[in-house]
Parts: sequence; C-alpha cells; structure tokens
Amino acid sequence: MTGCGPRPEPVGTATGRVTLGGKAVTGCSVMFEPEQGGATVFAPLDGDGRYAVRTYREEGVRPGRYRLAIVPGTGAVDDLLVSDDTRSSPRTAVPERFLNTKTSGITLLVNEGVNPDFDIDVSQ
Repeated sequence: MTGCGPRPEPVGTATGRVTLGGKAVTGCSVMFEPEQGGATVFAPLDGDGRYAVRTYREEGVRPGRYRLAIVPGTGAVDDLLVSDDTRSSPRTAVPERFLNTKTSGITLLVNEGVNPDFDIDVSQ
C-alpha cells in the first residue's frame, strides 16, 4: 500500500569535524548557505568538533552546492542578534576569513543519500 501524501523532498547527509591546528573547534556552528538560494541551515559543533546537518524535519539537507562558514554560537536566533557593543559579541579562535561564506572559500556538494564526512581545517 502506498501513501497518498506528497513525496518527501530528497535529502543528503552532511557530517564531519571542524579543527584548528589539529584541535576540535567548539562553541561554533557550521553555516550552510545554498548557492542557488534557499534557507540557510546551521549545524552546531559538539564537544569533539563534529557536526551533522539537520533540518526541522530530518537528518540532512536538500542536495546541491553550499558555501560554508564557521560561526560562533549554535545558529539559534539569540546567537545571531547583532549588538553595538562588540565586547558582548561571541568570541572565537576561528580566523576571521572563515566566519563568512563569502570569504571562507569552503564549498560542499551534497548529493542525495549518504555522503562521506567533510572535515574542515580552519588553520590559516
């Protein structure tokens, strides 16, 4: 018996580890910005610097090419609020160029299904 609802959109996994000088980056998220437009997705790093992208429905993201950045915080709205007081903004050891998808130079092609881990080294 087949379902009557709409087919779910295809997704692909995006997992890996972020390191700086061989050590895990923590307190940050990997930001996935689709090159063809659409919703930006954030994947928080765990205590070992690992990430796994998850949409609000399931593991993975829509297949396609993404520009990546490593941003302080979890990607939650409260972390993204801009303050005029730069002393209160989150600090990170991640080099500045990796904090923005336009300057990081990191891209990832996510194919449908299970993809290999994509590890990111943010050493200069």
